[in-house]
Amino acid sequence: MDSRFIKNLGPGLFENVYEECLFYELQKQGLKVEKQIILPIIYEELKIENAFRIDILVESKLILEIKAVTS
Repeated sequence: MDSRFIKNLGPGLFENVYEECLFYELQKQGLKVEKQIILPIIYEELKIENAFRIDILVESKLILEIKAVTS
């Protein structure tokens, strides 16, 4: 991925902005990318439907959790 990605955006944006831009860049690379995937948790007979939300899933193998911090 082009290193200009981070430099062009700069710091201080909300996570969803970085997520959308990263999603776009990964798609441009020809990767199968999904975002905001709901992941349920099953404990015995209890199923918690919205236990987790995957920010970005790449090629159905790599989970990316986006975090924005102040510098």
